[in-house]
Amino acid sequence: LLNGNSEQGEKNYKNVLAKKKISFRFKYAVRSLIGNPSRTFVVLLGIFLGSYIALLGYSFLDTTQNTQDNMVDEMGTFEYQYVLGELFEENEYGGEPVIMSTMESTEGDQFSIIGTTDENPYLDLKDIEGKDVNLDKGYYMTSVMAMLWDVQSGDTVTICNPLTLEEHEITLAGILDNDMQSAIFANRENIAEISGVEAEYSNVIMSDKELDIPDAKIIQTIKKTDAKEQFQNMTNQMDIMIYFLIGMGAVICVASIYVAVNMVVSENRSNISMLKVLGYRDYQINKIVLNVNHVLLPIGYVLSIPLVIASTNWFMVFLADFIGALPRTYIAPQSFLYTAILTGCSYFGSLFLLRRKVSKVDMVESLKGNRE
Repeated sequence: LLNGNSEQGEKNYKNVLAKKKISFRFKYAVRSLIGNPSRTFVVLLGIFLGSYIALLGYSFLDTTQNTQDNMVDEMGTFEYQYVLGELFEENEYGGEPVIMSTMESTEGDQFSIIGTTDENPYLDLKDIEGKDVNLDKGYYMTSVMAMLWDVQSGDTVTICNPLTLEEHEITLAGILDNDMQSAIFANRENIAEISGVEAEYSNVIMSDKELDIPDAKIIQTIKKTDAKEQFQNMTNQMDIMIYFLIGMGAVICVASIYVAVNMVVSENRSNISMLKVLGYRDYQINKIVLNVNHVLLPIGYVLSIPLVIASTNWFMVFLADFIGALPRTYIAPQSFLYTAILTGCSYFGSLFLLRRKVSKVDMVESLKGNRE
């Protein structure tokens, strides 16, 4: 057929036909997306909301788990804090003695003041810039407390002793990189003066192992594992809500896509019938009619990610008011993958349900329409 070569001519003919089919599908997809922006918006919104809700659930899970596994260690390398019922000058039990007292803000919010030394082996105090701090230079507030109080380095704050009702004004020498404690750190002398005790005395012992202290002398034993268990319990309580969010995201994605694409099929019954008359098979018609929204799938998913991060940040700041700690937003790489798979399955599941509707369109509809 071409230059006397029938095989080459047939091959060229098929290539031209394939290019025309691709061009036709592309033009049809563009016309379908741009020609009805409201319907395109519904599909995009469904993919966006489905991805957002599902990924938000995974974000809550990952953030609390990351806090439990990593952030709790920001408190220090100690495993036990023994709060004794009496002051002591000589430490016969081991560990590192410190001064700790409970103070209040002018609004009544409680926090801890901790007097120790820069040589405390269980504390690696650094400011928010990652630099080592010198407690002899003044008072250092933890970053979570600074956020809740809306203060920064150099600001002057008023704290109140709830026992004596005496108020003290202190100037912050810096902000500690610690989102797990609402506390103010300083050297022993400064904290002793605010607490009303001698600087040589202590009331708390930090240790990396369990100490043999008589129970009668202990008011409270604070374990780092208790903080981890707190976040584990929080995760357990959130499980039902998390899985509900993930499931609801899938339902929203399926419902919105099904409704929008169903409108496409209904509006194009005559075109589908005509394509059948022209010899197109059902799977080819599906590619032309149902697959026009494929490009919206990655767009909707990617657009949901910044909003998920912002929403999780807001929720954790809100939570910090109640628990005195600020979990940092964290989304595990596999959570992005799980959400993408869930959204993709929801999307293609909707299209699969609609394939039967395409196959039921009779080619006679086109012939009847032309005759009329």
